[in-house]
Amino acid sequence: MSDIDWKTYWKYVKESSMLNWWPKIKDVDVPKPRTEILELSTEELAQLAGYEKLKEPTYTKVMRSASKIGFPLFMRTDQYSAKHHYENTCYVPEAFVLISHIQMLLQEADNVNMIGLPTKALVFREFLELNYGFKAFLGLPIAKERRYLIRDGKVVRHFPYWPKEAIRFWSVKEPKNWRGILKELNTETAEEVKLLTKYAKKIAVAIEGFWSVDFAQARDGTWYLIDMGRGEISWTPEKQKEREEKRKKAEKELKELLGLVEGDEK
Repeated sequence: MSDIDWKTYWKYVKESSMLNWWPKIKDVDVPKPRTEILELSTEELAQLAGYEKLKEPTYTKVMRSASKIGFPLFMRTDQYSAKHHYENTCYVPEAFVLISHIQMLLQEADNVNMIGLPTKALVFREFLELNYGFKAFLGLPIAKERRYLIRDGKVVRHFPYWPKEAIRFWSVKEPKNWRGILKELNTETAEEVKLLTKYAKKIAVAIEGFWSVDFAQARDGTWYLIDMGRGEISWTPEKQKEREEKRKKAEKELKELLGLVEGDEK
C-alpha cells in the first residue's frame, strides 16, 4: 500500500468485495465452489461479532443460509476469510460452532490494517478437499494454489500463492521437509499453466480492470477459482520481499531498543 494513498486504497478495498466481483463472474464457465452470500445490516453484523446481544431473527437467518451449503463448509465475509486462523474462523466443521466462528471471523476482519474492513455480508461456500501437503498457522492446509493477475481482458502474470517466507507454524508441529514439500506444491507444470491461463482469460473478459484471481487444486485434480481482489492491492512476490525486509528491520530496531533498556537497568 506504500505506493498509493489511503483514499485510493480504500476504493480498491471496497471494489474487492465479493458483492462486487462475484455477480460479474459467477456464470463464467470456470469451476467454482457452490456459494451462498448473505447480506447483513450493520446491527446484525454487530450482533454476530459479539458486540451486541444476538437476536433470534439474526441467528435464524444465518443458520438457514449456511444450511443451503451444508457442513462442513468454508466461510468468509465478502472481504476476508481470516484463513490463517483456519480452525477458529473460515473452516466450519459442524453447525454448532458456526456462531463462534462467525464471531472470531468478524472480529479479525475489524482488526485488519488497524482500521478494519468494510464488511457487508457473510459468504458460505462448499468445502473443498484440497490437494495439500501439510498444515500451517492454525491448521490451515497448504495446498497447490496459484495467483493469476489479469488486466483488461489479458493475463499479465502468474505465480504460486505460498512463498516459504510466509509460512508459520502456530498450533501445529513443523513437518519434516516442509520446504521440500512446498517446493513441489509450488511447481507449475506446462499443462497446469495452459489450463489456468484459459480460465483466467475467461474471467478477464468478464470483468474490467486489474485483478488478482486465485485458484486452488482439489484432491480430485480439479482447479477451482476461489478468490479475487483488485490487483493494485493484491499480494505479489515483490511485496513479500518488502514485508520481510520491514520485519527484519523492525526486529533489529527492537533488539537495539531492548539492549538500551537493559543497559539502563544495570
